[in-house]
Amino acid sequence: MADESGASKAFEDALAIVNDQTSLRSRLGLSFEARRLGRDDAIVDLLKGRVATDRESEALHTLIAAAINSRRWVTAREILAVSSQSLQERDWFKRADAILAINTGDAKADEKIARYLKQCPNDVEMMLARIGIWQRAGRDGDIRSLLQGINLAELDGRPEQLIRIAALIVHYGAAASGLHYGYKVLMDNWNIPQAHLSYQGLIFLNENIGAAMSSTNMVGENTVVCLLVEGSERRYRIEKDKHAFFEDERLDPKTSLPRS
Repeated sequence: MADESGASKAFEDALAIVNDQTSLRSRLGLSFEARRLGRDDAIVDLLKGRVATDRESEALHTLIAAAINSRRWVTAREILAVSSQSLQERDWFKRADAILAINTGDAKADEKIARYLKQCPNDVEMMLARIGIWQRAGRDGDIRSLLQGINLAELDGRPEQLIRIAALIVHYGAAASGLHYGYKVLMDNWNIPQAHLSYQGLIFLNENIGAAMSSTNMVGENTVVCLLVEGSERRYRIEKDKHAFFEDERLDPKTSLPRS
């Protein structure tokens, strides 16, 4: 805490001596420190009006991200509007434009998300944003078509976002495949608390999940078995999938269980 307080004071001291003669290099250096401290507002003040918008640069990326993160919507819109046509075709630009549209209630938000997803179809965060828009518009058929067409193995997003996709797949009718995918994501990201919270939501807040749950009490593939082995409890996962965190518990379906 003391180090963080000291860093904040040092940053404020440096910020106080910035003037019109301060070079862009120095301003960008301060911006990196501001980003570490979560001071997006300061980044905008440091870089606004001093970054070229006709070519891609780290400074331009930093300024646009800070303007959006600090909710400086007008500033963000102005920067995007004056950026060169070549930049407007880049995927990162289209993503920023879509995020700004989502946050400002732009009527063209869905159109802008679609424009971005055409180039980057596996971006889960933007896919979820689009599904949210469609849900509010009652476009259930379009959501089903989208979910049926995605390649789950190629999705790019945080584990909790991937499990939200799984929950949507369950909700919109493909309970077994949604549950299987959500379980796989959880097993591959067992150390991430947000993944557990999302998976709990998939299980407890989805009325369609019962249809996908196994009701068998027989030991077989895709079950977990607890045995008392040599005086201690031992757990075995009988699965074809290989999840690194549970490798020491994994038992191939063709292998016999140890005798208790």
